[in-house]
Amino acid sequence: GRGRKFKTFSPGSMPFFALKCAGGINVAQEVRPVRGTNIAEFGKEQVMEKGLGIDVYLAQKGPMNSVDVADIENEPGFGVIKAVREGEIYIVDEKIVSRPTLRLLEGIFEIGEILYPAKFPELEKTP
Repeated sequence: GRGRKFKTFSPGSMPFFALKCAGGINVAQEVRPVRGTNIAEFGKEQVMEKGLGIDVYLAQKGPMNSVDVADIENEPGFGVIKAVREGEIYIVDEKIVSRPTLRLLEGIFEIGEILYPAKFPELEKTP
C-alpha cells in the first residue's frame, strides 16, 4: 500500500538495543545500515519471508514514519505474518526508543510489557 518502504534498525542502534534489552529478537538481525545511518532497508518481500517467525510486529511512529495498526493490518500480503493474523501489532513512539536519554528505559519497559506482560509489571514494582 501507498508505496511504503519497509525499514528496520541495524544492530548498534538505540531501538535495536531497546528491543534486545526487553528480551525481543529482530528478525532482520543481519541487515546493514544505509549510508552511515542506523536504519537499514528491509523490503516487504523480506518481511513476508520471515512472516511465520514474527510473533509480535513492532513499528516505531514518529515524524518520519506516520504508521498505525490499520496500515500494517491492511498491507497487501501481510496476512502471511503470524503477528498480523493474531492481532499482535504494536506501535511505539520513537521518542522513547530512538534517543540516548533516560526515556530509553521507558521504551525498554514498554516493549517488555508488550512482549512479556506477565514479567514486566512485576519488575516495575521492584524497588
